[in-house]
Order: sequence, then C-alpha cells, then structure tokens
Amino acid sequence: GREEEGGVLCRRALEEARAHGQLSLCIFAQFCLARAAILRGDAEGFSAAMEEIQGYAEGCSDAPVRRMADLCLSSLSLLLGTKDYVAAWLYDVEGIRKYLHPPVAPFGEILYSNLLLMDGRYSELVAVSQLALDRLRAPDAGRTRRTGSTSCSPVADLRSPSGPGVRSPGCQARSRET
Repeated sequence: GREEEGGVLCRRALEEARAHGQLSLCIFAQFCLARAAILRGDAEGFSAAMEEIQGYAEGCSDAPVRRMADLCLSSLSLLLGTKDYVAAWLYDVEGIRKYLHPPVAPFGEILYSNLLLMDGRYSELVAVSQLALDRLRAPDAGRTRRTGSTSCSPVADLRSPSGPGVRSPGCQARSRET
C-alpha cells in the first residue's frame, strides 16, 4: 500500500549498495523495483530494471551472483507468464542441484514447478508437489542436502531410478539416522 515510499527506500538502498560494490544487493534492489513496476503497469521501469539485472550478471565473474541474477530474471519472467528470461539450467532438475546451494534449492524447485505447470506436465508437477508436502510433514527426512552425488531434494527424488515418490537409497539411509 506504500509503493512510493518503498520505491524511494529501494533506490536509496541501491545507491548505497552500488557505492560499496555489493552486486547481490544491487540485483535484489532491481528485482524489487521490477516487481513494483509490474504492479504499477510501468513497462519502461520494468524493462530498465531487467536490463540492469542482466548487466550485473554479464559484468560479474562470481558464479553465485550470476545465479542470483538468473533466479531474479527467471522469477520475473514467470511472474508475467512467459519463459523469455528463464535460465536454461532451471529446466533441468540436475541443473537446479548443480547450480543452487541447498538453502536456495527450494526456490529453484518452485520455479521448476511453475515451468512444469506452464508446459502442461501435470503428472510431474503432482509428483514434485507430493514430495514437497512429504518433506514438510517430515522435515528431517526430506531436508535438502549435498553429500556426494545424492540429494534429499523432492525434485531429485522425482528423478530417482526407482521412479517418482521413491527416495534414493542415500536419502533413505539418512532418514533412518535422524
């Protein structure tokens, strides 16, 4: 309800982050400005924010910062119902596991679920959703972890050789340990 004040504070934070070379904060500030532009119907403001995010990503050699930009661009694109700016690695479960750290992986999985919905891949979406609900019911059994090549991510479980809904052996062993 206080968009104007929020925009002023966001721009102030953006200036401060730029002054201190904090690219992640700059990207997030632009993300917030882009979302506000969507709510206002401000196509020019939205485009400017998207270009800024892309510029930060292109000019940065730090992989986590580039992934953050990818997530912001992908999220904004999906928010508008398009896949124009969705990062290629978000279309693949292995890409999510490879590029995102465990605390961020659930957000990547949410974006992946949006892609499944947009592509009409309903059975996969149902399986991913069920696994996520199972993880919420038993958080220790389904916590996303990186240990070697095995993950306890609901999306990773979907791609288990045993099929959807069957946890990989590594996940089952860790589930019994807790």
